[in-house]
Amino acid sequence: MRIGGGDIFQRAQNKEVKFTDPAFIKAGDTLLDMVNKGWFPTGANGLDWDTGQSRMLMYQEQCAMIVQTGGLLGTVRTENRDFYDNKLGVALFPTVEGGKGKATDILAGENAFSVSVKSRNLAMAKKLAVFLATDQEEQQAIMDNGILAGKPGLRINDVHVKEAMDQLASATYLQNYIDQTLSPELAEIHKDTTQALFGKTMTSQQAAEAMQKAFDAQQ
Repeated sequence: MRIGGGDIFQRAQNKEVKFTDPAFIKAGDTLLDMVNKGWFPTGANGLDWDTGQSRMLMYQEQCAMIVQTGGLLGTVRTENRDFYDNKLGVALFPTVEGGKGKATDILAGENAFSVSVKSRNLAMAKKLAVFLATDQEEQQAIMDNGILAGKPGLRINDVHVKEAMDQLASATYLQNYIDQTLSPELAEIHKDTTQALFGKTMTSQQAAEAMQKAFDAQQ
């Protein structure tokens, strides 16, 4: 997104460009360069989010930043309130020199409630979904869990939630999470090839060609 522009993935899905476009290759090369420079912790592919390994590096000030979803806020606030209050900040991913993307082109996603038409308690399930989407419940989720607001007009007192909300409000482009934008099969290849780049078991060209081959096979 920073190299090829905010809409590069959408354009690839629309067949306006290929996943072997120079922007994807350069993105992979940039990632490999950062890996080779030691900008990621040893064994980054094996860090377990559920046990908090990546967060522990941040709490212990052994890493400067972590790329995560807004859900990180509630997790850090619960695990390490002192760090949350005194050492945490929310920032946009920086631009890349010569790239087409802006810092305000944001990769993000959303959560939603849905009800199956086959639910044995359809009326009650619908009632619960509506209740969970009320201003009162969303306001409580913001206050208790640091959840980002899904609608305007709610009170946001938490400084970090407000930082994130202000950044979302000023977004010039919003790209849904890549693995949720792609089909399930392509999403797995995207994640596998990205992990292969971190592990230096695949080149950027090979990763791009694998994505394009799988994409073509689905057409």
